[in-house]
Amino acid sequence: MPSGSPLAGLYSFELDPETEPKHDCDMFDLMEQGVGGSALKTLSPVPKAAPHSRCYVKRVRDDNGQVLYHMYKEGGEHMITARSSGKGKAEEGRFIFSQFMEDSQHVLAEMSKSKEGEFSLWYNDNGHPPSRRTLCTIAHDSVKDTPLYSMRATLPGDVVWSAQRGFTKRSGVSSADGAMSLRTKMPVWNEEMQSYTLDYGGRARLASAKNFQLELTASTSQALNNETPEEMEEFRSSSRRSKKGSRKARRMEGVAMQFGKYDEDTFNLDFAHPLCGLQALAIALSTSNWR
Repeated sequence: MPSGSPLAGLYSFELDPETEPKHDCDMFDLMEQGVGGSALKTLSPVPKAAPHSRCYVKRVRDDNGQVLYHMYKEGGEHMITARSSGKGKAEEGRFIFSQFMEDSQHVLAEMSKSKEGEFSLWYNDNGHPPSRRTLCTIAHDSVKDTPLYSMRATLPGDVVWSAQRGFTKRSGVSSADGAMSLRTKMPVWNEEMQSYTLDYGGRARLASAKNFQLELTASTSQALNNETPEEMEEFRSSSRRSKKGSRKARRMEGVAMQFGKYDEDTFNLDFAHPLCGLQALAIALSTSNWR
């Protein structure tokens, strides 16, 4: 991304030397904190020219009846687990995220819901000093005169990801500066099926209120498409190397994320730049009460 872009530095893989983070933490620090292996992959945003990351989420109950959500890569590699941390109606929408499938004291991130109904995803940096980074906010709404839900997810501009340092705070930058927004891609009414439909490419086999796709807002899409010639060539080369058909590429064009019910307790989760796996899972779980 060119340095003149309004989103320059956001989720980049090298830190801007002029926006040195307040907390000096590298990947060795993260591993010492207990973050490692596949969990680290969920923190790194999908590269701009890369295809969608294809994952799935299994919903299970533990011996105590608590609902867990295990996220796996398409090949079966476990990535991260989320569990509800709220008790009762007043605390619905509270989730904790851990790299471990079993109950653990290690909490990688948390999601909470405000009284106004907005969700916030927090990354727990257990460095010195410990701190919390807001990685995403999610606001739900209903669509007038339809049974449909919609949402808007915002990735703040004051947090930067670096492969060397993890998530860090950008000094002198507000969360609104360079923020990225995603919104629901609205389905269309299918007269023959007498229902609202979207093309999930076989990734949503069962109808569900939780099925959705997100697309970039116009302003975010315009900023992300402000590419250098080198970035454009990288994207074209990546497209030529792709083993997937052009029909699928056209179908997913503009779709940054999709969540679709595959069977009773399995949901497919696909996401692309600028999202990381942790953000995608949190956004998906914010729909837990959609019926």
